Amino acid sequence: MHDLWSKWAPPMERSKLIGFTLAGTQIGNIVTLPLSAVLCDYGFGNGWGSVFYVFGAMGIVWCIAWMVMVSDSPAIHPRISSAEREYIEASIGTKNRHLNFAETPWLQFAKSLPVWAIVVGHASSNWVIYMLLTTMPAYMKEVLRFDIKSNGLFSAVPYVFFWVFINIGGISADALRKKGWRTTTIRKVLFGFASSSGVLLIALGYIGCENSYAAVAVLSLATGLCGLQFPSVLVNHVDIAPPFAAVLLGLSNIAACIPGFVAPYVVKTLTPNSSQSEWQVVFCISAAVFFVGAIFYGIFADGEVQDWAKSYMVSQPELALRDVCEEFERTTITWSVT
Repeated sequence: MHDLWSKWAPPMERSKLIGFTLAGTQIGNIVTLPLSAVLCDYGFGNGWGSVFYVFGAMGIVWCIAWMVMVSDSPAIHPRISSAEREYIEASIGTKNRHLNFAETPWLQFAKSLPVWAIVVGHASSNWVIYMLLTTMPAYMKEVLRFDIKSNGLFSAVPYVFFWVFINIGGISADALRKKGWRTTTIRKVLFGFASSSGVLLIALGYIGCENSYAAVAVLSLATGLCGLQFPSVLVNHVDIAPPFAAVLLGLSNIAACIPGFVAPYVVKTLTPNSSQSEWQVVFCISAAVFFVGAIFYGIFADGEVQDWAKSYMVSQPELALRDVCEEFERTTITWSVT
């Protein structure tokens, strides 16, 4: 996805376009959680079976639509207008050279503090996100005492906030860039706001089942703030190295997926009795992980193309000259043959 947006997203629209795309994940959460609860009660295949069949079929429909509608770049899209193609290419101003695996500057990645800032920031924020995604239904059942239907509904509410904050953050980031704010400043400020969700998680640990709706409100706001990682750290790959945005996302995502299986295990270990005091420890640890990641990101992140990435980018005038030369060579060869 990042590789596509490095070719499709004009720099001043990058935050909102990438954010809006990635926010689609939250639409999936919003639909999946309550619908799964309903299917478990009323669906075919003993309830649970229908969950897999229904969402599997939806995935197949999406895959067909993607293959029909998506192209690698504006230059080869069969249905885009000439005006839109020219606008996108002129706005981006450069094109990534065709690269092979051997050209990937792995050593430069390893030595780059902005790259490590993305990795640490992505992993720390995902700790909180995966912790919420995988364990909140249990928290709502064991601490807030919601039944399965209410659990499914209220588990989806935080992800409505998540989706809203992702898009507000993306629109705001691009608006600030147009006003002259440095990209580096915007990314750091937004990620700082995202980490403030840790304060709300700590507060959430002290709200009991007698105030369950207040707990859902605090949880929803905390989850929403996490969405600000999208127009900050999750866009940052394209900022610092457009030719390698997809590779960098893959690298940071390796680290960021580790909390997906570690966080649920830690929560299960820390909550053997499912008491409120045990969940307080869970929320405090999650907040601390996020705070540490935000501090590291705030110190070392960058929003500008790195020097080691520039040599892999070609300006549009250079591309135009190269196209003319290639066309001249093809014409010369043709005349020589005839």
